[in-house]
Amino acid sequence: MNIYPIPGLTSPESTLTLKISDLQLNPVKQVVLINNKPIKLTPLEFEVLYMLMNHAGQTLSKDLLVSRV
Repeated sequence: MNIYPIPGLTSPESTLTLKISDLQLNPVKQVVLINNKPIKLTPLEFEVLYMLMNHAGQTLSKDLLVSRV
């Protein structure tokens, strides 16, 4: 899995957008899109997803997730 900024977007906040396949997460706007459709998440769900996307390909322990979220 690769995480990378969405190409062609030049605003500073858009460079923070994470993308894995059809899943996009913008931590500044607190927006999650799947196939360009917004997905409603609770704040906790958003934080967990953000952590997982930021560490794609890595194994995160439950203890680490609990301590950071």
